[in-house]
Amino acid sequence: MFTFFTQRRTEIHHALSKNPNRSVRVIQAPDALCAAYPNLEGLDCQLNGVDSEIRMKTQSADVMVRLGIEAEVTLPWKTIRDRIGQKIKGSPLYEICDGCLWDTALRE
Repeated sequence: MFTFFTQRRTEIHHALSKNPNRSVRVIQAPDALCAAYPNLEGLDCQLNGVDSEIRMKTQSADVMVRLGIEAEVTLPWKTIRDRIGQKIKGSPLYEICDGCLWDTALRE
């Protein structure tokens, strides 16, 4: 079920790793990665029912606040990556992803 999604995630990660100066537009809506997600219906995530999209938007907003980034801003990937490394690791990551499908994998 998630094979295409995880493949797409890997492709995006490799492309950004190869070119850390690549511009990334920060949006608060389904993006290139979400488009491959099997539980996306239109522009809404339905992973855990109709409230999933609200949870996803709340998580996105939380991450943007923690990183000091606003929606619709374009930044080099290395800037975003560096902020993630500085501000979202350990406990903050677990707080953001609590109850997320990927939460177990993140804790390992």
